[in-house]
Amino acid sequence: MPGPLISLLDVAKRTDPNGKISQIIELLEQENGILKDMHFEQCNDGTTHKTTTRVGYPTAYWRLYNRGVPKSKSQTTNITDHTAMLEARSEIDKDLVDINANPAEYRFSEDIAFMSAMNNQMAETLFYGDAN
Repeated sequence: MPGPLISLLDVAKRTDPNGKISQIIELLEQENGILKDMHFEQCNDGTTHKTTTRVGYPTAYWRLYNRGVPKSKSQTTNITDHTAMLEARSEIDKDLVDINANPAEYRFSEDIAFMSAMNNQMAETLFYGDAN
């Protein structure tokens, strides 16, 4: 599935007058503090994670002398969470990278955008996402 590729114009926009990679002002960057507090663990059933949660307490009764107490029980349900992988792909022509004075810095300037995009997508999905 072909998508947009970095062009020579993109390289020119990111190069300062000294031929170095310009510092990019990240106006789109968001603070997603919830991602720092998230708990991650390996799935317990291959590609799904099964848990059991209590959805109802037993009924408690006030008992009078010489009277019995009805039986009751708690209620549980099973939940299956499906897993997915959040991915993004960057492709830069090798010759475009090589014309830069610092190819690693140029690639990293693009990597930062991908990390930020994935960070934002993860935080958004936590609140608004569903299994679809």
